[in-house]
Amino acid sequence: MLKYTLISRKNPITKEYLYHATLLPVTPVRLSELAQEVSDACTLTPHDIKAVISALEERIYKALRNGQSVRLGDLGSFHPTLSS
Repeated sequence: MLKYTLISRKNPITKEYLYHATLLPVTPVRLSELAQEVSDACTLTPHDIKAVISALEERIYKALRNGQSVRLGDLGSFHPTLSS
């Protein structure tokens, strides 16, 4: 479940206070924990899972460096951005 708090901010134009939801910081899940959970759900070892994730990370980085976008289904998409 997402944990959030409400923060009131004053609208500079109307001077009205509005409430905005802001996510609270949480403890991140480490790669070793994810690898163990995936390993528990299939026949691969945590080391196999880490190897696949590492290889995937390298391939995503390479594609982004070449200007390509990467789509990972329901997980989301990666695409290069530029700001100046």
